Amino acid sequence: MLSAVGSKGSDVIKFQVVNGLIDEGDLERLLRKDPNMRFLNDFDPMETIRDIRQPVLIISGARDRRVPASDALVIANESRKKGNENVSVHVLPEYNPFY
Repeated sequence: MLSAVGSKGSDVIKFQVVNGLIDEGDLERLLRKDPNMRFLNDFDPMETIRDIRQPVLIISGARDRRVPASDALVIANESRKKGNENVSVHVLPEYNPFY
């Protein structure tokens, strides 16, 4: 997983607003008109993460402005809690996968 979402989509959207990727004034319009934005807003990745049983490699960039790097640890912890012990996490301190 590269820069995988481990928070609820609505929290990821708030993170992107704080980081200037989404204009807060446009948010309501985007949620009404953009099906991808609506999907993200309603998305809970833990519903899927809990079912993964194969080895997982999670890579995040500490400078990522789209997804909090801390989500990598959330995904890893949830995976391990559900019995998947083969989980590796790497947060790259200077990496932003989108710039």
